[in-house]
Parts: sequence; C-alpha cells; structure tokens
Amino acid sequence: MLPDDSEPVRTIRGGSVPRPARHRVCRDEGPREETEERETEDMHRLTRRHFGAAAAAALAAGPVGATAARANRRPPSYLHAYAERYAADPRGAARQWFTDARFGLFVHWSLRAYPPDQRRIEHFRGDGFDAAALADLAVAAEMRYVNFTVYHGGGPSMWKTALSTANTHELIGRDLLGELAEACAARRLGLFCYIHVSLIRSHDGRWERNRTAYRELLANYGPLAGMWFDSVLDYYRHPHYHPHLAEQYALIRRLQPQALLSFKQGALGCEDFLAPEHYPRPPETNRGLPPEVRARLRGAPTEICTTLQVDPQTGSGAQQWMDRPDARHRDADEVAALLAEARQYPANLLLNTGLRADGSIHPTDAATLREVGRRIRESGWPGER
Repeated sequence: MLPDDSEPVRTIRGGSVPRPARHRVCRDEGPREETEERETEDMHRLTRRHFGAAAAAALAAGPVGATAARANRRPPSYLHAYAERYAADPRGAARQWFTDARFGLFVHWSLRAYPPDQRRIEHFRGDGFDAAALADLAVAAEMRYVNFTVYHGGGPSMWKTALSTANTHELIGRDLLGELAEACAARRLGLFCYIHVSLIRSHDGRWERNRTAYRELLANYGPLAGMWFDSVLDYYRHPHYHPHLAEQYALIRRLQPQALLSFKQGALGCEDFLAPEHYPRPPETNRGLPPEVRARLRGAPTEICTTLQVDPQTGSGAQQWMDRPDARHRDADEVAALLAEARQYPANLLLNTGLRADGSIHPTDAATLREVGRRIRESGWPGER
C-alpha cells in the first residue's frame, strides 16, 4: 500500500516535477556480471515474438516529449542550464544534459558489504553514511550525477517504504535516499535510482508490489535524473518474467517526464541511453536483439559503468561492485585513462565505489576522486585535450 493520502508528500528542494501528460513510452530514436561470450550465448535465447510484442505495446502508448510540460514549471536544479529547452521538452533537455555530463558516481551498498557472518538485517547500521560528503566528493571530482543502489540483494531498502520494515527508516531512523536526494539537489547533481532485478520483474503478481515502489520513489524524492535498471540479462533469458516492462516505462515517464531510462544494453529499444559494463558494446553487435530493436538503439548515448576497486590478481572490475577488503583500488592515473577511453567512444563514465559496511567511502577512493577533479580543473578533460 502507498502511504495514506493524509500523510503530507515529502518534497526535495531543487525543482518541481513537470505536470504529467499522456505520452507514449518510445519513439524511434536512439535512445550481472557475465563474460561477453556468456552474454552472447544467453542473448540468443531471446524469443523474437516477445520482443516484438513488448516493443509494439511501448510504441503504441502515445507520444513523448514536447507536450509533457510547459514553461510554468521551473527545471530541476541539475537542469538549470537547460531551462529554455526544458520548458518545451523536459526529456529532450535531460538527454542533452546527460550527453554533456561526461562523468558520474556509482554508489553500491547493501548487507553484502558486511562480513558473511553478519549479513542479517538486524546488523545493518549507517553510522558512516554521509550524503553531503558523498555529494561534495562528486562535485570535487567534476562529476555531474550520482547513481545510488536504492535496494540491492540482501537489502535493506534505502528509502522509507510501505512495502517492508526492512528499510533504513525503520531500521536506523533515517531515510538515506532522502538525505542523498537533498544533498544532490542542493549541489545541482542529477540523481539516478539503481533498480534491482527483483524490482523489475513483473510476473506472478509482482507488478502490483513493484509499481508501489516506483510510485514511492517518483513521488517522494523530488525530480530524479532517471531510473537505471539492472540486469538486462534477466530480461534476455526470461522475457516471461517481464510482461509489464512497457507499463513500467510508461509509469516512470508519466510521473516524471524528464527522468531518463536505461536498461543496460537495451531491451525494448526506447531506452534513453545504454549502460554496458566495463567497455562499450554497440547495439549492432548485440545479436540477441531483433534487428528493429537494434536499429532503434543505434546512435543512443552510452554510459560505461566500471569500478574503482579491482581484483588484485586479474586487475578486472568484474564482481567488484560491493566493498571487498582484499580489492586493489585504482589511482588517479588509471581513472584518467578510463575517462579518456570513454570520451573517445564517446561515452560517459559511471565510476563505482562500494561503500564500506558502515556506509563510509573508502579513503583511497575519496582521495583518488579528489585528485581526478583537481587535474580536470587544471588541465581539462582527459581525451579532450
């Protein structure tokens, strides 16, 4: 159930959500952890029939864009430089902002950051979580947005939700997503919500529950930069687990027309950007997708997500999203090289830090990000000089 109508709706300073309008989910425009070989093999299991039906439903939902909001709504703080375009086309303004953003901070945190013998919900504490410090660090690194795991495997939910008592408001008396939303809005940072696969599946009655989660996130935390779905491999392997994906997209775009959508390498073809892990994966190489979906994704903006910590033996960021005490942490030179590679594609770089069990950022990661920002201010963006 949603909170009672008598409960005041909590808002975040920094802008207002555009007035919802009827629109379709998609236009014909560009917009876990597996090896590339495994992904290719799994994607071949797709049923062309399911993709065609889902995409057709999305395309039939009505037009997106210019009529969604008008000039009587001021833009969210992160879109302040795009006010004129936002007045006519919120999503178009957001897409342009995202293309210009270059660099974002990915923040993973859940009980999986705890030692295995302490991964019980009653052990969760957030004493080290400092939303203002995280946002300040993103600004210092010249990042333009933050992507936060509002829920990950093992929990808890990081927002005040009516769906479960396993949320930070009930456990520790703090709405951590609310704290981060306020910190980002005050610093003109966009805020994305990472959406775990358990909140994406919509079969066997899950849609009613998960729709409540989306409504809570979209109604109570101010204008969001977007919703970042993971993992698209689940959709490729088990399309029957996702019968309401087009409706999910429609709900998000109806409630927050400026909010961007990503589902990793793409699903229906109407995602606003692609977000492959560790290296670019152009849609034309995604042989598991039907040709018409690949065509809609061609030329879509891209964001490469990777990690600040890597396996000490292989140097790989695979399965390094959560804090691991034995990990090696990248230095500023390595991050500069990642930024340069991303700009050459071109793509944004979404750089992950796994918060420690108490919610604090690893000091090595913090120092690296500050140094990266200092270099950018002093010498310009790597790959653009």
